[in-house]
Amino acid sequence: MHGGSRAIAHLVGRLAERHEIALLCLRRSSEPPVDELLAGKLVHVDEVLHRTEDSPHRIRELVRDYIGLLSGTPSWVRATRSAEFARRAQEKIATWRPHVVQLEYPVMGQYVEALGDSPAARVLVEHDFAVAAARELLPRRRGPARIRARAELVAWNRFERRLFQRVAAVVVFTDRDAAAARELRAAEVFVVPLGTDVPPSPLDSAGASPASLAFVGSFVHEPNVDAALRLARGIFPPLRERFADLRLELIGHDPPAEVRAVAGPSVRVHADVPDVAPYLDGASVVVVPLRLGGGMRLKVLEALAAGKAVVASPRALAGIDAVPGEHLLVAETDEEFIDAIASLIVDRTRRVTLGREAHRWARENLSWDRSAADFERLYDAVSPVAHWAGTT
Repeated sequence: MHGGSRAIAHLVGRLAERHEIALLCLRRSSEPPVDELLAGKLVHVDEVLHRTEDSPHRIRELVRDYIGLLSGTPSWVRATRSAEFARRAQEKIATWRPHVVQLEYPVMGQYVEALGDSPAARVLVEHDFAVAAARELLPRRRGPARIRARAELVAWNRFERRLFQRVAAVVVFTDRDAAAARELRAAEVFVVPLGTDVPPSPLDSAGASPASLAFVGSFVHEPNVDAALRLARGIFPPLRERFADLRLELIGHDPPAEVRAVAGPSVRVHADVPDVAPYLDGASVVVVPLRLGGGMRLKVLEALAAGKAVVASPRALAGIDAVPGEHLLVAETDEEFIDAIASLIVDRTRRVTLGREAHRWARENLSWDRSAADFERLYDAVSPVAHWAGTT
């Protein structure tokens, strides 16, 4: 449903080919279960259903939320609190006795106490460094929302500092996030770039006719909402004036009302599609105008691996060493995006060449096996045993 979950699934799946892995995850009723193919590779899968219902006592919940923020508990941490999850984690640690315990996302750090006196090395994976994300969102808030955002930033700062003292290593995907983690004095910070599955042959690098633009991303993640609205409201309209048949496809999980509102005759919003490949295949250009957030963008890697012409912002390319002008085009301002996209729409040969070179680069440089090997070296460095045999 989003890049983070796919990255976890691919990495765990690769590691499970050589090591025994148990998976314990928290799942909402609206989310699908663990993929059957992945579950078949693991020695144990335990899904804890997390029911989050609207409380009839909204004022009471709001007060509790603010009390949590004042005590250093971010709202996302409180929203993922589950006594059942803590109980099962404690039970699994005691009976299975892993050598490494990997926490995906900082919210899972609240369950470190459930590990008790287990000698297992604790590894925290920060997909999008929480403190940096909260700091970046603060200037975008106004009025009461700004007060709330400031409280969230303070809470994340306190929460992460405490958590960093209780893990053996922090994993990030980019140098930018590594610098942010070191600011909070994380003991050991490892940069492990993401990979992706690269098909043996690219999709249609030219795209279908008439021309269309595509943006893919989970809309639960605010930077994706910002990018989609920027594309639909600021970048696409001038292009539509130049290319009367041009279409824009926005594809992603759970689009909010403001994203759905931009839909019209030339802009279509697709929620929770079973497969993004048909949309990528038909797109003339994949556009990623991100200006917020951290981590690596799996959607960019997947578009390059699919052999599509990509126009992306520098922020969207963090951790990706593809060569601008050779494998993709880079743009910062709306005007730069408009010019770059227009040049590819009118020049079919150029976008086909870019797409094919992107696919070639991906085949040579992107691999989940490489990322898994990086994690194995990390485990060897932090595990209390010479040759670790499992992780959870």
